[in-house]
Amino acid sequence: MLCCIRAMNLGGALESLRLFFDYSMFRLSDSVIPANIRGCRLGTLDQRSLRFSCLLQARLCRIFGDKQAARLLLSECVQQAQNHDVACLRMAMVELAALEAMPPGEADFRTTGEDNPAENLLTTDGLLRMINRAADSESRMDGEDHRDIAVNSLESEQLFEQMNALVHLMAAITAARRCKPPTIVEDGLERAMRCTSGADDGGRARLISDAAVATTSSVRLRHGFAKATQSLAASLVETNYADGSAPRHETEAHVIAGVNMVYACAMNGEWDKAYHVLQRLKMVFTPELNWQAAQYVQLCDSIIAFDTCILRGEWDKCAPLLEDIQVLDEAEAVLR
Repeated sequence: MLCCIRAMNLGGALESLRLFFDYSMFRLSDSVIPANIRGCRLGTLDQRSLRFSCLLQARLCRIFGDKQAARLLLSECVQQAQNHDVACLRMAMVELAALEAMPPGEADFRTTGEDNPAENLLTTDGLLRMINRAADSESRMDGEDHRDIAVNSLESEQLFEQMNALVHLMAAITAARRCKPPTIVEDGLERAMRCTSGADDGGRARLISDAAVATTSSVRLRHGFAKATQSLAASLVETNYADGSAPRHETEAHVIAGVNMVYACAMNGEWDKAYHVLQRLKMVFTPELNWQAAQYVQLCDSIIAFDTCILRGEWDKCAPLLEDIQVLDEAEAVLR
């Protein structure tokens, strides 16, 4: 199956998957009985294959871009699982969230409202309600003598609220890159900013909310709103302090907000403030401790230095800086 996926052969991958589940759904019976008794059953059929075969086939269809087939297969997977297998429903939720985050293709634009009614489509909100109902009920799995793994309904609700907010954030980023209408971008970013999950174990909701703030600052900077970018980025950078219960956050969202703040200050001609913020970012995001975040700071440092040399007429210093920019971001180097 993996070889067929690498060769972009959807038919071969589906056939390999079908053979796997055809052989794996038959297993020996748990109760060993003498073979000379007439009517004995040496094997049983495992019903889990009916659930996970649809799930994995939907994943294959998503990989190959067939969104309609993937959504139909996920609906079949959910119908087979019902409240018997919460783990299968969780995996279906992940696949459905990834499917909704995919940008629309040509087939989506050709599909009319009559061919694809919205009320018949499986959505993440509807599946989340089904998972919550399944978590509250202690039902048995088909064909097995043990109960399903205990699931904390509150934990499941928090997890999928975060996942739903993350999906909207991904959709907003994709819409911003493709220059879609601003209402689509605003809706996704606002949903991610309001992401909450009660106690927020592990700080996952804060990571999503911070990422939404950083993305919003990038969108504002892209449209030339320097003052708005500066104020929004400052709300994330200036309040990032450690206290007795939580350390200082040094995530990618914070460094993006920081460099956006530097760019906004440079756009407004506040070069002293831009250099001051840049020096603070260099002290926090070092290559030894946070290499990925340090790349943003190094690129920002090179761009600000290049623009400063252009303004001062120091042409001999521009060529080395341009080489540094080209290593980090070729598009920025071509622009300059």
